Amino acid sequence: MKHLIRACDIVAGLAMTFMMVVVASRILTRILFAVSDGELDWMFPGAIELASYSLLVVVFASFPRAIDSGLVNVDLFTEKFPLAINALLDRFWALVSALIALGIAYQNWGQMISAYRRGHSTQDLDIPLYFFYGYIVAATLAFALVAIWVATRRRPQ
Repeated sequence: MKHLIRACDIVAGLAMTFMMVVVASRILTRILFAVSDGELDWMFPGAIELASYSLLVVVFASFPRAIDSGLVNVDLFTEKFPLAINALLDRFWALVSALIALGIAYQNWGQMISAYRRGHSTQDLDIPLYFFYGYIVAATLAFALVAIWVATRRRPQ
């Protein structure tokens, strides 16, 4: 599972880097356009679309690391519980997260099939939408696997 988590980290890092490059280039081309009074129009269509979809990739690729690193706890409640109860709650919420991830994967599987059959694509760049739905399916399945692994692994006491 550590290799799967690491692969997702790499995907998230690459998508984040790509998003930063797209946003920075968009800013620079707008500055050039403004400074040159419209003479240098190097702005490219689809920058917002590229940034949006790379953000989608970053978010979904980050889920396996998030579940492995530990979910958010409300210390006000959990600090009073014995370690065994907290461990049980961690396992329970990891399994709930896995079920939610499987539900998201199932829903997006249907969307992927529908987008493929209808030929839906993005507005500016005409990228087939089933790529993104397929990615969400794969990423949420990875999240579900890691969540189940987190729920069932033995932890040192």
